[in-house]
Amino acid sequence: MVVIGEGENVVPPLFEKLVNGEDFEGVVYGDVVDVQAMPNILGGTVGGVVEVARGCGRGCKFCVPTLQRFRCRPLQDIVEEIRVNVRDGQTNITLHAEDILRYKANGVHVQPEAVKELFSAAKNVEGVKNVGPSHFALASVVEKPSLLKELSEIMEVGSKEKPWLSGQTGVETGSPRMIELNMPGKVKPFKPEEWPEIVEQAFAICQDSLWVPCGTLVLGLPGETEEDVYATLELMERLKPYKSIIVPLFFVPVGGLKESRGFGVKDMKRCHWELILACWDHGMRWAEELAIEYVGRMPWLARKYVLGFMRKVVHHMAGKARKEILRMMEETSKR
Repeated sequence: MVVIGEGENVVPPLFEKLVNGEDFEGVVYGDVVDVQAMPNILGGTVGGVVEVARGCGRGCKFCVPTLQRFRCRPLQDIVEEIRVNVRDGQTNITLHAEDILRYKANGVHVQPEAVKELFSAAKNVEGVKNVGPSHFALASVVEKPSLLKELSEIMEVGSKEKPWLSGQTGVETGSPRMIELNMPGKVKPFKPEEWPEIVEQAFAICQDSLWVPCGTLVLGLPGETEEDVYATLELMERLKPYKSIIVPLFFVPVGGLKESRGFGVKDMKRCHWELILACWDHGMRWAEELAIEYVGRMPWLARKYVLGFMRKVVHHMAGKARKEILRMMEETSKR
């Protein structure tokens, strides 16, 4: 059984059919529901995840959540779910939304006071040790450039115990043409042609605010050319100074592009392998520094063994992986 979409209206009848031994469809599509129909959790969640908002509304064609209407849950419900998690031993809370900076936003326009109230309320729940975001949008970061630093101050980020906050974000491409073609809403309230500058500005703001972006790229979007890939490579070069992890993903035909052809290893050209290599080198460059900061809270002996393992074993494996990427790059060039 696969449920695509939201489950409040379709999952209970499905389970009733299962319990009664009745037939049911293998794939079921759930409707978008109002906030009032979203029930509060009864027990702790994996990773202490608490739903803050649902949907996105930016309309990126390759993504399912962005095509759904953006709805924010009441603060009292969010706080109650944090209490439930703490009660069940989950004291590290992840506030989940497709863009946590748009909590109670006016369309795509960030409302800083509402976001600060959200993080303050979460942090002040008795028993909570840490609070962090699941996802945030780069355009939102740039629209209100002081907000991240204010949130870091609220969360007391910058100590040995909490050197930084991290969250997932979508870079997707360095090509304004790809933005215009597949995701023009992603850059709002800015323009598609500004996207590379918006990404770099956002990464710089994150670094100044002690936030570490975990970004994604999408390879093989419909209409992509080698020039688009090289535009993304140029953006990767600009992002080298900023502490971050950037992961390349293959295009999967879902959402508004579900009728399009997917992308895989056999479709890759040399430029795609060059981009994967750039992402790999970027990640390896920053992984050790992030690990050193992360294990800083450990006892010195544990810290010594963890870092020793990383420098010997992980570096060895990373070197072998890099050689394999280079081999595939050369092999692809011969086609």
